[in-house]
Amino acid sequence: MPDSDRFGLIKVDETWAAVSVPCDWAPIVRAVLGSRGGPVYCDATTSHWVWPVPAGGAAGWPDLLRLGVPRYGPGELLLIPGKTGHNGTVWVNPPTAERAFTHPVLLREALEFVLGPLDEAVKLGPVVVCRSCGAPIRDAVLIESFESPSGPGWDWYACRPCHREMLRGGPGRHLHIVRKGAR
Repeated sequence: MPDSDRFGLIKVDETWAAVSVPCDWAPIVRAVLGSRGGPVYCDATTSHWVWPVPAGGAAGWPDLLRLGVPRYGPGELLLIPGKTGHNGTVWVNPPTAERAFTHPVLLREALEFVLGPLDEAVKLGPVVVCRSCGAPIRDAVLIESFESPSGPGWDWYACRPCHREMLRGGPGRHLHIVRKGAR
């Protein structure tokens, strides 16, 4: 953890690495991990959740950057929250003496729940989250978009069954935002 209670820039060294997942479907990954997951924090500056993993833990994974899943290794800088966090950069699950990392095999399994097999994921295309049911989907309908003059804006999506229900006046049950540029 950084020296500051709020946050700090930490250089990844040879003892650890990290995997970053878009905020809109990161809670699904966390739910799949359940109690088997280790520390994870929300980085509000990148709209991602970051899972620290042991050094080299995700090194053999395919490149998922086009799906918004960067990996960080030695020499790269990460903004990491301190105990109290700052401006939305906070620990969702803080590290403990017993668990400093998430096991990369478990994290990969959780990512594959959302993305499908990682070896095919880029070919299958980006994943968004249905605004109504909260399901991760590829075959989405854009239902609303907001262009912000001061930020990235956002898009709302629905899966086809929920979209049909919405067209008939049905209610939405969840609210998930996909930031532009993170697709």
